[in-house]
Amino acid sequence: MAGRLQKESADYFSHDADASSDEKIVYLESRFGHKGYAVYFKFLERMVRSKNFEIEWNDIKKAIYASEFSISVTEIEQIVTECCRKEIKAFEIDKNKLFSPGLKKRMQPLLDKREYNRLKYEEKKLKSISVTESDRNDTVKESKGKKRKEKKRLICIDFSKFFNSWNELKIVVHEKLSDAAKTKISAALKTFTESDILKAFENYSTVLKSERHYFSHKWTLANFLSRAGGLSQFVDEADPLKNFLHKKKDSEQVETAEANNDLNEWLKETKKENCNEK
Repeated sequence: MAGRLQKESADYFSHDADASSDEKIVYLESRFGHKGYAVYFKFLERMVRSKNFEIEWNDIKKAIYASEFSISVTEIEQIVTECCRKEIKAFEIDKNKLFSPGLKKRMQPLLDKREYNRLKYEEKKLKSISVTESDRNDTVKESKGKKRKEKKRLICIDFSKFFNSWNELKIVVHEKLSDAAKTKISAALKTFTESDILKAFENYSTVLKSERHYFSHKWTLANFLSRAGGLSQFVDEADPLKNFLHKKKDSEQVETAEANNDLNEWLKETKKENCNEK
């Protein structure tokens, strides 16, 4: 597993208020004037931004540094040579790398803090992965448990009763009971009772075969159980035998009933009047 990239440089370093009083700075200024002071700190600036706080030291780099610092290559070589004297120990050169032991010492707490944070991050990441894996295992176990319970429940359902009742009504006759139909029957039983569903089959058949009702679409067993306009619309509670009546015929029946009532009332009144006259 790849860890976080460890930064091996810095964006700044502290500059002590009394830095100019340091003996090595006083010495460099005594030899090279303000150039000694300036070049020393310019090198520190480049070192702190470089990997491991070290910069390359070769003829090409000397020329580049000299140009950037606006001094000659000879002057920059002389200043670095003096910085590397055993009595000064401002800089050291090792394997063509120029660095400051004092700067490295100052930056070590920063590196230690970064390493501590990196280790804490890796530890947190490992814990997160462990928790996620544990949750996933729990989810898998829970899913398997639900599947076992569902399978056991499916075994307890008498699917043949629903299948045979449906086929006896000759809506859409099936040769065999499909797994999809079994799944739909099981799902329907979570909302409706067995008797509700069987009665809905009968209501659906009645509506389809009746001229007084307008619903005529024939579903398969599985579709009837799962479609929005299927099972839920044909249970007794939904009153399908009334809801699917042709509205025109309903109106005619009401008008006929009212007319018959009026006629009966008229006959009664006429009969009464005739009796009174006699």
